[in-house]
Amino acid sequence: MEKWYVIPIVILLILASTYIGYKVITMEKTAQDSDTVDVHYTGSLEDGTIFDSSVGKTPLRFTLGSGQVLEHFNDGIIGMKVGETKEIIIPAGEGYNAGPLAGKKMIFEVELVKIY
Repeated sequence: MEKWYVIPIVILLILASTYIGYKVITMEKTAQDSDTVDVHYTGSLEDGTIFDSSVGKTPLRFTLGSGQVLEHFNDGIIGMKVGETKEIIIPAGEGYNAGPLAGKKMIFEVELVKIY
């Protein structure tokens, strides 16, 4: 009796384990310095006033460590996994130096959408 069916089963098992391994690796990746990321965020003040949000719009895309966003915001994203949410607090005086948000404590609810 020939065992011709063994080879296709072995190939199927190899392909399935490779795919599962790929999904585990990509799902466990964390955002690191120099990664480009997409982030959804909602920024609010201590009194709950929302001053900006990307929710329902295109996520914010930036490269970690590039200086494109506030330092505390950048540092809060590092180490996050795709799908993870976090609150990032930027203390008063450590955010913007001019404009209506100057000198104010800002609270960002963020979700890491994608790591490139």
